[in-house]
Amino acid sequence: MAIEIDSIDDMKQHLSGVMERADHHALEVYKIVLPLVGLIAWKADKIVARTHEGTNANMIWFESGEKRFAVVFNHNSAKIDIRERNQQGKVLMQLDNRSDLDSLIGFFESI
Repeated sequence: MAIEIDSIDDMKQHLSGVMERADHHALEVYKIVLPLVGLIAWKADKIVARTHEGTNANMIWFESGEKRFAVVFNHNSAKIDIRERNQQGKVLMQLDNRSDLDSLIGFFESI
């Protein structure tokens, strides 16, 4: 199931769960989550968060113009994937705590 994130309160609720899970499941990505969320908020026309059994999951989709992207935590690589269209789409960028912010900003400027 998925829910549309259409307010700051919705975003804060979803982000709180993501950050809580990152504290003990994904220490390799927690530093990049906040800049990523800010850039998504800047460029997205629509944001939808995945839920699982009534709890927010570690995946969102966002639309910017005519393009749709999935942002998902990849358990195999311990990185955040930005994918084209959906969770099976082409990986456009992988992020972790060592990711270059200028590259991330450049990606969002290009969409």
